[in-house]
Amino acid sequence: SWVRDAATDVVANDIVGSHALVVVIDDGTFGYGATLHGLQTARTIATAALDQLGPRDIAAVVFTQDTNASQGFTLDRTRLRAAVARTTQLPASSIPGSRGACPAQLCSVHVLRSVVETLEAIPDVHRTILYISNGLDAPLPEIGPYLVQPGTLLPLGDRNTRADATIEAIRAAQRANITVHAFEPNGLGGDGTQYPEFLRTVAENTGGRAVVNDNDPERVVPAIMREARSYYLVGFTPAAVKADGAFHPITVTVKRPDVDVRARRSYV
Repeated sequence: SWVRDAATDVVANDIVGSHALVVVIDDGTFGYGATLHGLQTARTIATAALDQLGPRDIAAVVFTQDTNASQGFTLDRTRLRAAVARTTQLPASSIPGSRGACPAQLCSVHVLRSVVETLEAIPDVHRTILYISNGLDAPLPEIGPYLVQPGTLLPLGDRNTRADATIEAIRAAQRANITVHAFEPNGLGGDGTQYPEFLRTVAENTGGRAVVNDNDPERVVPAIMREARSYYLVGFTPAAVKADGAFHPITVTVKRPDVDVRARRSYV
């Protein structure tokens, strides 16, 4: 285990391992929806993921508002854990050096999309995002391939703006083949403000898991990290190719009994 935990004494610009992980801690939602239990659980989830990394896996810890607390890609587990420890329960906009007030709470999804675009530039590795968030109040449509296109939602105002931005982030992740696993830290019966359906939509439309209403979500992390190292890539040619920018459904089934199929539900 010391090989995993020891800090490297070499600095390079071309370090690429077998897996690239970004832990996105959505402190932009903590200011109004975090509990003390949720704060500690967020740290526990992130640390559990870092503990599962291999010696050559790279990782980063990113905050949606307190940008000074973030840690870029590194092999150094000590730096990553130190970034996780900087997770705060206070409203992020009150922290010196943070983004300040975020209009319509869009930082939560804008940062998620920026992380997707950064991971897209890293070739030949499996790329995973752990999105630790209380979710957003956004009128997202039904989970699955029937996610409607941006600009067609009926509700007006900030909720509609958040929904459009979220759909664009999901589309970007699908195009880049990046899996997003969403974790809600407050747990079952938490007294914070949380939106589990938002997290389910983000995760299940990118082939990931949504861990919500769970008081011990960190227990799921080892299985998720194992899945990131062991997966099938299934390719096919569509019957008709039309660049319409829409979501098209995918159903993956297997004949083997007693297994769960976790696969992308649609493609753009």
